[in-house]
Amino acid sequence: MLLMQSIVFACLIACTINAGASSADYKLKAAYIYQFTKFANWPETSFNKDDSPIVICVLGDSPFDKTLDGFSSRSSQNRNLNVKYLAASENVADCHVVFVSKSLEKNLNKILLMLGRYAVLSVSDIDHFARRGGIIGFVKKRRRIGIEINVAASKKSGMMLSSKLLEVSTLVKGREVEETP
Repeated sequence: MLLMQSIVFACLIACTINAGASSADYKLKAAYIYQFTKFANWPETSFNKDDSPIVICVLGDSPFDKTLDGFSSRSSQNRNLNVKYLAASENVADCHVVFVSKSLEKNLNKILLMLGRYAVLSVSDIDHFARRGGIIGFVKKRRRIGIEINVAASKKSGMMLSSKLLEVSTLVKGREVEETP
């Protein structure tokens, strides 16, 4: 099963799309987020019960339309998936994956500081997201969507990412997120 998941994930990585096709970009990014749930391990304390779902949250304006909603009928790691849309930093403690929308870029430092208090997989397509302290950043590579991973931010959050995911990613050394006065 893990081999099949790895093959599917590798195929997603290899997909080439037109970088200007925003709708297609976000369909692919949604598929990536779903796959990330299969290659991430949260601390046991992240789940209240053995059957607690993995909660994917979109923080800010959602660029996904209804694409992510389809994942609510799926499962990952023997857990159901739930998708939530949050206008602000409310209730992120209930999230396992948080996609930070570009609409919140000017508040990114504060958001990353807040997310850093929880075992949350932070993901975004904000420019240099992983280099700025997020865990997984989507980047444009020619006509493809690539991923950058900040391993230090992942470890700091208590998240463990599969070596399979790390192998197909660009690893970056991001800065520590610092409090701003």
